[in-house]
Amino acid sequence: KVNFTQKVNSSLVNDLGNLIQRSSTMIIKHCDGYVPSIMPPGAEWQGDMLGSAVGSALTDRDLELLGSVSASIRNIYAFLDSYQLYQIIEELSMLNRRGNKYFDTEAPWTIVKKLKHIQSDGTNSLSESEKERLIKQNKQRLYTILYVITEYIRCVTVLTSPVIPSSCDEVLDMYNIPIELRGLESIPGKTELLGPPPTFSDTTN
Repeated sequence: KVNFTQKVNSSLVNDLGNLIQRSSTMIIKHCDGYVPSIMPPGAEWQGDMLGSAVGSALTDRDLELLGSVSASIRNIYAFLDSYQLYQIIEELSMLNRRGNKYFDTEAPWTIVKKLKHIQSDGTNSLSESEKERLIKQNKQRLYTILYVITEYIRCVTVLTSPVIPSSCDEVLDMYNIPIELRGLESIPGKTELLGPPPTFSDTTN
C-alpha cells in the first residue's frame, strides 16, 4: 500500500505535474497562451502568427514520442484485463519519464534564447533575409516542440485519469478540452489554455 501510494505520488503526481508546469508556462509566455497546431502539408507557414501554427515536418524524435503512446495503450489494456494495477502505474511512469526526457533533450528554452540573440543582432552580422530565415526556422521548431509535448501530455493525462481522476480533469480543463473529446483523439489546433497549470495533490489514501 505504501509503496503503491509512493509510486503514484512520485511519478504520476510529481513527474507529470512537473512536465505540465514547465511546458504550459512556455506556451503561456511564448505562444500567447495558445497550443500551437500542426499545419497540413504544403500550407504556407506565417512566421508572425505567434503560437498559431507550426511547420508540418516532425523529427524522428517527435514521431517516436507520439508513437510510444500507442504501444503503452496496448500494454495498459492488457494489464487491465488481468487487474495488474501496479504494472499500469509502471507503464504510466515510463511515459512520464519519456516525456520529461524529450522536453529536456529538445530544450525549447535554448531556442527562445537563440531567437532573442538573432532578433537583437546589434552587430548587423546577418542580412535581413538570413535573419528572417533563422527566426522562421527557430519559431517553427519551438512551436513544434510545444505542440508535440502538449499532445503527449494530453494522451498521458487521459490514460492516467482512472488513477487520479480529479487532478487529470483539472489538467484537461486547463487545456480547454471539451468532455466529448477527452478520449485519445488529436488535440484541436490553436487551443487556448484556460488559467495557470493546476497543482497536483498527493495521493494519501
